[in-house]
Amino acid sequence: MALVCGAAMVSVPALVTSSASAMTTDQQAGQSLTITVAKGSLKLRGANGLRAGRIKLAVKGKPAPVSIVSLARGYTLRELAKDYAASNKGDMKALKRAIANTTWHGGLMTGGTGTIVLPRAGTYIALVMANKIMAPTTFRVGAVKASKAPSVDATITARNGLAWGGASHLPAKGTLKFKNADDQPHFALLQQVQEGTTMEQVMEGLQSEEEPAWLLPGWAQTDTLSPGRQMTMDYELPVGQYVLLCFFPDPKMKGMPHAMMGMVKMIHVM
Repeated sequence: MALVCGAAMVSVPALVTSSASAMTTDQQAGQSLTITVAKGSLKLRGANGLRAGRIKLAVKGKPAPVSIVSLARGYTLRELAKDYAASNKGDMKALKRAIANTTWHGGLMTGGTGTIVLPRAGTYIALVMANKIMAPTTFRVGAVKASKAPSVDATITARNGLAWGGASHLPAKGTLKFKNADDQPHFALLQQVQEGTTMEQVMEGLQSEEEPAWLLPGWAQTDTLSPGRQMTMDYELPVGQYVLLCFFPDPKMKGMPHAMMGMVKMIHVM
């Protein structure tokens, strides 16, 4: 199936959002960070004076998924890049090491808007995680600044046991909250499918190298979140049936994507 990421530790894009949804988030978030993707670099606006807490994030420029991460003390960006490259080649020790030493705070695809939460003062890294780590850009934030949580239209939660919780129905346009209540990293992919597509068909499609006939163009995708983290994403989707999946690789299962282990749920957009 064309959606499967394999064993790669991939960062994932979010849906390009509508200006109406972006305005809602902008009005509710007190701090903002705009990241512009240029050729071989990321340009950050709003990083000076930024404080920990809830931050409105917008990504502009060339098409790319932008992630916000922080690293454990003593674990370097060079080590992450090395482990990331090795994990993409099936090295499970490297994947375990990267997961143990990296905290994913969310992120967006170019054109996306939403919010992330940076839990404490310190150093964070904005980067692109594609075939390799690209354009890493560090920035520091000060002490936590309290802010109200944005209004959301629905919540989806990754739960223990590779299960999905939260909404089964979403409005066609709005703000989605994604929470990771599990003990390993996850991301949320909403992929449009033909009405009436069954779980059995999805699982069969995940095992196939061919693109299923029931796959439709609509989709929305958050970036990866580490355990205990949350983010919001503004979105607009065609009405219809969707399948909710996570393709983050599981190092305990030789890098098998979570969706192929049963982390699948049907969602209806109305």
